Amino acid sequence: MNRLWITGEYKLSAISQRFRIEARHLPRPVEKAAIQLDYIALEPTGTITASALALATRYSIPVIAVNPSSNQITLLNQVQWGGVEYIINQYYSKEYTTEYAEKIAKATVHNIRQLTGPTTETGNWKTDYLIALHTLQEQLKALKIEKEVEYTLLYLQAETTTAIIKAKLNPHIGYLNKGIYSLTKDLTQLFTPPVLHTLIPRILLLKQEETLDKKQLLKHLKWSLQTPVNNKPLEQHIQQEPKKLAQTLRNPTTQYKPFTWTKNTA
Repeated sequence: MNRLWITGEYKLSAISQRFRIEARHLPRPVEKAAIQLDYIALEPTGTITASALALATRYSIPVIAVNPSSNQITLLNQVQWGGVEYIINQYYSKEYTTEYAEKIAKATVHNIRQLTGPTTETGNWKTDYLIALHTLQEQLKALKIEKEVEYTLLYLQAETTTAIIKAKLNPHIGYLNKGIYSLTKDLTQLFTPPVLHTLIPRILLLKQEETLDKKQLLKHLKWSLQTPVNNKPLEQHIQQEPKKLAQTLRNPTTQYKPFTWTKNTA
């Protein structure tokens, strides 16, 4: 996926069919062709011109604000999702909602256990899901890297949101999480363990060397997204997951099988 991540003090503008990025940490302005970008993720620490937002909307490029202070993401421009009305009733069908929630929860538990080791099994998929999430969070706290992980996961949410929109789904209608970007959070949790598998050792090493900053975090997150998992880059799995879900929602006779990760095959 062709992404543009912008941090620090910047100005994002547009010249013809190209984006122009000016920032203090850049020796000269950088330009990116709109046709080459899938999405833009940026912190609310700079300025965006109306022309830049208009160009992004014209090319259906999501512009996503990543706000570490509130630990939230926000879609800044209007992107045509399309197809949402066709499947929205299936989202709210009790039968389908429960089925997909259980499948995603069980896959998430499996993926987390690949990273953390065994977690408590209760025989109830909802409880097992919450226990697995809690176990992961406690391990991150023990390593004292929860803030760094939270920051990188915001950019993973931006990646996931883009994939959801391109699959013509609504990122706010999910199964396991509630509220805005609920589907984004559902699928981000699914992919968090394989991302952290490669990212955690790098974060720990950078902290030891006292060279850890946001730029370094994003550099290594990008490397994690490009790391092969189950015989293809992880970012490809993220792009395909909403498409798999959308296909099943449109044709419920097909079976939705959420992404599962086995550490030994990475």
